[in-house]
Amino acid sequence: MRAVQIRTFGEPGTVLELAELPEPTAPAAGQVLIGVLGIVCGALLGFALARLIGAYIENVQLPGVMPLFGSVAVILVATVLASMLPAMRAARIEITKALRSE
Repeated sequence: MRAVQIRTFGEPGTVLELAELPEPTAPAAGQVLIGVLGIVCGALLGFALARLIGAYIENVQLPGVMPLFGSVAVILVATVLASMLPAMRAARIEITKALRSE
């Protein structure tokens, strides 16, 4: 796969170069497992923190299960969009024009 690569600091015209890189691979099972564990641990720790705060402050209503799952879903969608939108924009750029413009 050919890609524009930045190897040093400096002006775009001097640091951009066209490089031959290996094709990207799908995430390994361990990488997906780490992501899922992060989501589960974050939800559990958030619930535990809400219970801990509720023990010290009166009249605190603990969130139910649905708001926790809803917040996890919103964060997951935001993460996917935050990584996909710049990648799609970068994929539309013509490499030769980007290198010649600087």
